[in-house]
Amino acid sequence: MSDYVCPRRVAEGRDNPVFRQTEDHWRDEGGNLRTCSYDGSLHPDDFLRLVREHTEVGPTDKSYKFYVHAADEHVRGAGKFYTHHLSKEQGDEFITLWEEGKVLWGYPGRPYVRLFIPHTAEADDS
Repeated sequence: MSDYVCPRRVAEGRDNPVFRQTEDHWRDEGGNLRTCSYDGSLHPDDFLRLVREHTEVGPTDKSYKFYVHAADEHVRGAGKFYTHHLSKEQGDEFITLWEEGKVLWGYPGRPYVRLFIPHTAEADDS
C-alpha cells in the first residue's frame, strides 16, 4: 500500500517485516481525521490542526500519549495521539503552541509527566 512504517512500531523494535502482517498506512476515519493502522494514533497533521482549533488535549501517565477530546460532532470525539508520529517541524510547532499557552490541556491543566517530543534535544538525550 505504501512505504510508511509507523514510528511507534520502530520504537518498539517491531519494524522487522516478520512482525508485519500488512503494510502500515493511514486510514480515513471520516470527519477529516486519519489514524495509523498500527497503533491507532491520529495523523500528526490532524492532531496539530485540532490543537490549533483549541481542541482539548488530555494528558496521560505516558510521556508520549495524549487523548484528544473534540467537541465538534463532525470530528467524532477524535481519539489518541502518540508523539512518535511528530516530525521535527511538527514537534517544534507543538512546543511553540504549548509555550504560547495555546494548548488547551484537560485536567489537571498540564501534562502529568515530562513529555517525549521526538527530534528535540531532550529526546536525543534519552
